[in-house]
Amino acid sequence: MVHAIITGDIIDSTQFNEAERKKVLSILKKVFVEVQDKAKKIDFKIYRGDSFQGNCPKPGQALLISLKIKTALLKSNVSGTGKMPDARLAIGIGKAGKVGKNIGTSDGEAFRNSGQLLNPKTKEEYKKLKDYKLLFKSPWKEVNEEMEVLLSALDGLISKWTIEQAEVVYELLNNKTQTQIATALHKSQSSISERVQNANWLAISNILQRYETVIQHTIKQA
Repeated sequence: MVHAIITGDIIDSTQFNEAERKKVLSILKKVFVEVQDKAKKIDFKIYRGDSFQGNCPKPGQALLISLKIKTALLKSNVSGTGKMPDARLAIGIGKAGKVGKNIGTSDGEAFRNSGQLLNPKTKEEYKKLKDYKLLFKSPWKEVNEEMEVLLSALDGLISKWTIEQAEVVYELLNNKTQTQIATALHKSQSSISERVQNANWLAISNILQRYETVIQHTIKQA
């Protein structure tokens, strides 16, 4: 069975003080619970303090879940100074192999594809790790090439977000309407609409849809 494994680590975690790190970990734990509530088979664990890994039995949903994690972090103001915590995420797809109750002891193609992206061995792998915050690896060469283009474009869009834009995108990823978001955030409909447009939500949703379509089609054909 083909799975997606999402491996991540907090970027520049050493720059946060103890109180800020606790807030960041609290955010991660909360978003993991929200994801797990919607799909019980999805399992995330935090390890080494600033790293985490999750098993996603539906690979077509892995990018959506990854974006929920990133936006949950980016929309938070952990220091009160506008500093946006972020995570580098690696999606690995392949045969899951051994998936134990403790994901840290699991192994298989998907685990190796994901983990190796954050532990580069070649100059090319180091460059990708430095340049990109969203990484992808699967058994399929053509899919890898397309995803590198899509995710590098997505990286560029995300890098321009403000906290307020990330906050709105997070709600959109959770299927909230602009009217619901405006009510929840006590903002006008026009201000929410402006944030949606400035965050390039149309392009982001198109990338999400393309990712899901390509992955599901490829798995069926494999």
